[in-house]
Amino acid sequence: MTKVRFAPSPETHRHRVHDVLERARRAAPAVGEGVAGRWLSGMAAFADRDGRRTLALLRDDSRRVRGIALCAAPLACDDDQAAEALRIAWSVRGERRLLRRMARHARTAAIDAFLDGLAAAGQLRDLIDDLPFGSEACLRRHLAHALERPSQRFWDGLALGHPGVLAELLLARWRAVTGEADPPARSRPTPRRTRRGDRARAARSRRHARRARRDREAR
Repeated sequence: MTKVRFAPSPETHRHRVHDVLERARRAAPAVGEGVAGRWLSGMAAFADRDGRRTLALLRDDSRRVRGIALCAAPLACDDDQAAEALRIAWSVRGERRLLRRMARHARTAAIDAFLDGLAAAGQLRDLIDDLPFGSEACLRRHLAHALERPSQRFWDGLALGHPGVLAELLLARWRAVTGEADPPARSRPTPRRTRRGDRARAARSRRHARRARRDREAR
């Protein structure tokens, strides 16, 4: 069956998005005014892959414009630009959202460069939290810093991104003692799904209690 694609109605938001993407594919992106125009300029980066413009939009005053630039950065920026995008996002405490997007698009070189920069600048707290996003080589390069004061984010990220390294660390702790391991050696990151499960069970208990109370009042 032939698939029919319906063109969006003129003067609608979807029509403007389709138009700016088509112009970008022809290397003639539309230049708009105001926040809406800058947002469409960021949307055009999905088609023309203009990393320089994307970096400029990441510094925009509008949160909406910065948001679309953050979405486009993993696709539009080269490695140097992507590392700079992460530094810009870090300056406004938004690097973790961008790191997740960079990791999904396998932008390992840019992530490693950003993490190395945090280490060189002495930003060890953020380095430890964000380290699991890096490659295994980068992780092992800065692992000593992380193990001095590991955070819950570090352990959670290690379990998701580098389970092999986490297994090595746990085995090393267990083998470092004889007999029963002491509490620090037995400690491990609490699985997030366990915490979510606890919250879900607590919510169900509250619902059951409210239902029982309504039933008693109805009698």
